[in-house]
Amino acid sequence: MIPAPPARLEAPLLLCLPDLSLAPEEPWLEALSALASRLPQGSVAAQIRLPGATGRRLLRWAERLHQALPSLPLIINDRLDVAAALGARAVHLGRTSVGVGEARALLGSDLWVSRSCHDLAELEQASREGANAALLSPIFSSPGKGAPLGMETLRAACAAFPSLPILALGGIGPDHVGDCLAAGARGVAAIRSVLSPERWPVSFLRVEDR
Repeated sequence: MIPAPPARLEAPLLLCLPDLSLAPEEPWLEALSALASRLPQGSVAAQIRLPGATGRRLLRWAERLHQALPSLPLIINDRLDVAAALGARAVHLGRTSVGVGEARALLGSDLWVSRSCHDLAELEQASREGANAALLSPIFSSPGKGAPLGMETLRAACAAFPSLPILALGGIGPDHVGDCLAAGARGVAAIRSVLSPERWPVSFLRVEDR
C-alpha cells in the first residue's frame, strides 16, 4: 500500500513518466533513484502508466517502484481501481477518463488529481472541475503526438489559468526547464530524458537559484 501524500501535495517540478516500452524496469528504477537523490527534495514525482497492460501488471509495477523508492510520490494514471488497491491518493486522468469530481467521489474528497490537456478549452474544463494540476502537451515535437503547441501557447495558457498549476509535457529535456518555468509553468513532465538523470541537476539548480 502506498502511504497518503502530504496534506498539501504540490505539483512536482519534474514529473517522470516511466515507459517500459522504451526500457525495462531496472533502468527506470536506477534513473528515478538518481533523480530523487540529486534534485531538491519534493521536486520529483512519478506517474505510473503502462498503456495496454492489465491492471494486475500496473499494480505490480507500482508496488515494485514504491518498494524501491518509498519516498517518491506516485501518481496512478487513469486506473482508479489500481489506485484504490494501492491506497494511492494521487491520480492522473486522460481525455476520456471520468471527471475530477467523479474520481474524488470514488476515492475520496482529498484525492489529488491532474488532467491531460491539449488546448485552452481542456484547460478551462480542468480548472472548472477543480483539478490540482494539468499536463499540457505536446509543447515540443514528440513522436506520435501531433504538431507541437510551442512556448507561446504555454505562456498564454499559464496566463489564462494562473490558479491551475500547469506542467509542460512533450519533447521536454533539462534544457527546456528554465524557459518553461519562465513562461509560467509549475514544472515539466518528461519521458525519454528521464533515462539520462545526469543531465538534470544543473538545470534544476539554476532554476531554483533564479
